[in-house]
Amino acid sequence: MRHPRSIRPSTANEYFTLFQVLSLPTIGDKVKLYLASRRSPINNRRLGYLLVITATACWASLGPLGKLSFNLGVGPQTVVTLRTITAIVIVFPVLLVHQRQLLRLPRGSLPLFIALGLSVAINYSSFFQAVARLQVGVATSLFYLYPVLVTVGARFTLKERFPLEKATALLTTVFGCSLVSGVWENSVSISAVGIFFALASASGCAAYTLLVKVAVREHPPERVLAYSLAFALPFLLLANLLTREPVLAPCPLPAWGIILLLALVPTLLGYYLFALALRRIESSRASITATVEPVLASLLAYATLGEQLSALQILGMSLILVGAVLIQQERG
Repeated sequence: MRHPRSIRPSTANEYFTLFQVLSLPTIGDKVKLYLASRRSPINNRRLGYLLVITATACWASLGPLGKLSFNLGVGPQTVVTLRTITAIVIVFPVLLVHQRQLLRLPRGSLPLFIALGLSVAINYSSFFQAVARLQVGVATSLFYLYPVLVTVGARFTLKERFPLEKATALLTTVFGCSLVSGVWENSVSISAVGIFFALASASGCAAYTLLVKVAVREHPPERVLAYSLAFALPFLLLANLLTREPVLAPCPLPAWGIILLLALVPTLLGYYLFALALRRIESSRASITATVEPVLASLLAYATLGEQLSALQILGMSLILVGAVLIQQERG
C-alpha cells in the first residue's frame, strides 16, 4: 500500500521526525522541527564554511592587537592570561543567567576538558610568544601549518576521509602560507625561538580542534567554550610563573581596552563560531578553510602596523584563497 505523496516518508528517520513533529505542543514548534529535519547536508556544510570564515576573521585581529598591547608595555604572557580571565568573567555569568544547566559537567567528562584546557593554554601562550618575536604574517603563517596536523590526526583518530581534492587543497594552502610568511625572502628576519613558539602554538591548536570535534558530539558549544577557558587558566598562571611575568602588572587604560577586545572578538566569538562549525563539517575541512586567516591578518597588520606586503606574499594569499575554495568543492 502506497502512502499519500504529501506525507510519504522516504526513510525510517523521517518517520521518527514526523512522530516528533506531531507530538509537539504548538504549531510553531512543529514548523521549526520539521524545517530543521528537511535541511540538506549541503546547506549545513555551507553554513559550516561560513562559520569558519567568520571565526577566522575574528582571529585575524589576534596578531595586530597583540602587537599593540606589547607596544604599550604589557608582556605577551600577561596579555594571554588577562585575556582569558576577562573572557571567563564574561561567559560564566552569561551562562549562569541564561543557560545555567550548561554549567553542570556530566560525569566522566573531566579528562576531556582538562585536555582541552591544556591545548588552549599551549596555543594561546605560544602564539603570543611567537608574535612578540616575529612579524605578524610570519607567526600566523607558521601557525597555520596546524591543518596538516589536524588532517593527519583526523584521518587516524576520527576516521575522516583524505581524498585527492583534500590533499590538493592542503598542499596549496600550506605553500601559500609559506609565501605569506616571507621565509623565501631575505628581507624577513627570522627568530629560531619565535619559530619554535609558532610551531608549538600550531600543535596546541591542532589538538584543540580534534578535541572540540569530539566534545561537540556530546556537549553544547557554549559549555565547550566556557570550560576550555576555565581549565586553561591554571596552566596559563603556571606559564606566568615560568616566564616571571606578573598577572596583575600595571597596565595603561588603552591596554585594558585591547585586552577586552581580545576577550570578546577572537576568544569568545571566534572560538564559539568555530565550535559551531565543527558540528557541521569535518575538522580537517574546517582547519584548511581557516587558512584564510594569514591573508586577513597580514592585510590587517598592513593597515594598522604598516607591515609591508611583497609580490610573493600576495601570490601566497592568492594560493590560500584557491585552497580554501578547493576544500569547499570536495564532495562527501
